[in-house]
Amino acid sequence: MKLHISLLLAAGAATSSTAHAEETLRFCDPDPVADCVVDPTATPSATTFHTIQAAADTFGCGTVAITPGVYTEDLVLTDNVRLQSTVPGTLVNLTPATAGASPLVVANGIVLLTDIDISGAVGAPGVDISADGWVQMCDSRVRDNSNTDDGGGFRVAGNLEVWDSEIRDNTTNASGGGIALLGDVFVRLIDSVLEHNQALGTALSFPPDPMSTDGRGGNVWAVDGSVELTRTTVTDGFAKTHGGNMALEAPAHGNATESTLSFGLADWGSGGSLHLEGSFSANDSTFSDSEAWVGGLISVSGDGFGALMGTDLLRGTAYLRGGCAAVSTTGVGRLGMSGGRAEGCRIPMEIEDVIEWGQMLGTHDAQGDPIGNPLLAPHPTPCLIPPSPQLPFPCSLGLNLVSLNRFWGAAFYAQGSAEIPDGESTHVPLSLSQVSIIDAQAGTPSTYLTCPAWWMCGNVAIPGEGALSFGSAVFADLEDGGTVRLNQVGVTDSFAHMGTTYLLGMPDHDPFVQEAQLNLYDVFYMGNDVVEFGGGFFANNGSVAGEQVMAIDNTLSPGAKSMFFAVDSFVVLGRLVAIGNTSDSATVLHTIGSTLSYVYNSFLMGNVARVRVGGITFADESIGQIMATTMVDNESLGSRAHQLFVRDDAMGVLIGTAIGRVGPAPGVSLPDCAYVTPPSGSGIPVVSAVESADMDASCVDTSMANVIGSGNLLGLVSLGLVPDPSGMGLWPAATSPLLDAAPSMPGFIADDISGTPRPQGVASDIGAMERPVGAPLP
Repeated sequence: MKLHISLLLAAGAATSSTAHAEETLRFCDPDPVADCVVDPTATPSATTFHTIQAAADTFGCGTVAITPGVYTEDLVLTDNVRLQSTVPGTLVNLTPATAGASPLVVANGIVLLTDIDISGAVGAPGVDISADGWVQMCDSRVRDNSNTDDGGGFRVAGNLEVWDSEIRDNTTNASGGGIALLGDVFVRLIDSVLEHNQALGTALSFPPDPMSTDGRGGNVWAVDGSVELTRTTVTDGFAKTHGGNMALEAPAHGNATESTLSFGLADWGSGGSLHLEGSFSANDSTFSDSEAWVGGLISVSGDGFGALMGTDLLRGTAYLRGGCAAVSTTGVGRLGMSGGRAEGCRIPMEIEDVIEWGQMLGTHDAQGDPIGNPLLAPHPTPCLIPPSPQLPFPCSLGLNLVSLNRFWGAAFYAQGSAEIPDGESTHVPLSLSQVSIIDAQAGTPSTYLTCPAWWMCGNVAIPGEGALSFGSAVFADLEDGGTVRLNQVGVTDSFAHMGTTYLLGMPDHDPFVQEAQLNLYDVFYMGNDVVEFGGGFFANNGSVAGEQVMAIDNTLSPGAKSMFFAVDSFVVLGRLVAIGNTSDSATVLHTIGSTLSYVYNSFLMGNVARVRVGGITFADESIGQIMATTMVDNESLGSRAHQLFVRDDAMGVLIGTAIGRVGPAPGVSLPDCAYVTPPSGSGIPVVSAVESADMDASCVDTSMANVIGSGNLLGLVSLGLVPDPSGMGLWPAATSPLLDAAPSMPGFIADDISGTPRPQGVASDIGAMERPVGAPLP
């Protein structure tokens, strides 16, 4: 039969791997010659019928052409058939004849639909595909259907392919407003639109249980199988719990290529656009303008795995954690991102009162005053991003915004680790590569809250803690171990209280055995701001390893300290470039507690402290070592020292480091290089880092401290530095006293900040840059 030949061609088109092969092999282009015709006004014959069902049930009607109009039928198809309009481009409308019935049930066979509009189901899906059915739809529409069970537009237990079609305005009182995948099935959408489908859920509890599988996946929900999107728009989805646009349970898999997922809302759960407990990959796609409690755009839970390549995350809003994305799991969930941007994601709310669940009688304004009835207005007008995170919202804050525990991770949030059977922690929750994080802003709550779980927050407040917001760009809560990796990532124009990148490890750990890790490689911080600590990173009981980290022109708010701040942590920073940053104190690096830190091959220039130290501070009982580093023209406008401050019972060591001036010294009368305080009485000796025969008397004030160090030059009127041709910083001039003057360096300093091997002469040069032998003057 002709139909069987066309179906073989359809299968070939559906599986073709040739780029854009579908443009020439579209399976559902109308057949120019129909076997049968449906026309209610025509005289019936062997090939002419008044109903679609009668034609489809007739042997020999492989291709049925239908006269455009409205057909009220409960259509059940049990064999291969093609349904198409007699007028290409003009839709045939199919609606149900019986309450609680679907307009189209595909019980068996392959069904091809072209120019078909399916709508009006109440209590059933628009299209119900059984395990033995396969629907291939083109230039068609499934709309305005409402189901009480899973799947508003489609309930798929077979397979579904959709080309150049719309699935919109469908609802379900369970999960999967647009499409529900209910088994190991395959769904593919090409050049299509999923829009304004809603998974309303059946939960009557207030608030709904976020662990429930009910009310998930506004546009798409899959318990298994595979969802493939190609040049497809998935937008304006609503889920009562998780996955405003899409929710994939384990072991379901999804893929998006050149597609957009936008304007999703996960009303009481996670993943404004995508909630992931299965696996998902995206290539050259965009997630944008979506909202959720956790993970404004994407959330990963359980053992979920997401991989984003060349994909942008834009303008996500989370009310708790992860404005762009959140990996919050006790499994081995992971999210990897290579290429693309993360821009405009935030946690923007300001809540002045803390309200118990029992007190939530209606929606609340920014002061928490009841102004409505939740039964009449359970979801208030959403608050949009304000012009400033310090300003109150010019709209009402609804019930789902008033019980925040912390303002964490306005861009990315990662939590937890897995104990696999052999007892080893293997969780690597977040990996970002070649990503630009822009304008991520955490809000400013007036009360710091603690809760046993994020969905159980009440009025548990700690008085006096003040307003805290952590990790506007990346927040990592890794108390059981784990790693966050940032590779070729830019964080710009972001705002937070503590750390645009925030790492929280296991409390009270020895800094030498930290399990929670933050790995930075080729990471760029620019134009960021904080209120307290860490305009770049804030490490608390964690381990940070950074290589090729740049901090340029960040201006921290009054009261803030340091681009990089570490408490009870282990920190290694190599090839750090910090230029033109401004803060109150220790503008580049501040370590406290039992922190052990190493800085090497680094260049710090023109950083300004409004109050204390323009460069680096080692405080409390921290230990810091600075090797092969250049610190020039850093400045304090207040007290202490311009460039280096070693205080309390801290220890600091400089090896092969240059500290001084390129231009004239500032007018403020302070030690131009370093200030070292005497011991505070704990018995730990203070060690400055300032041994050199060539230093100005005013360069270092060591008070009663011990002074040790090796091969440094500090405080010379001129260190003989000139711009190097690579633009990496300043290297020694041909006559500089820094040339061939450094001591023997550790093995990991085998080259300089630009990659030039050390030494070039009889010994390494002092400072961050090694002048090559035979380099041109100066």
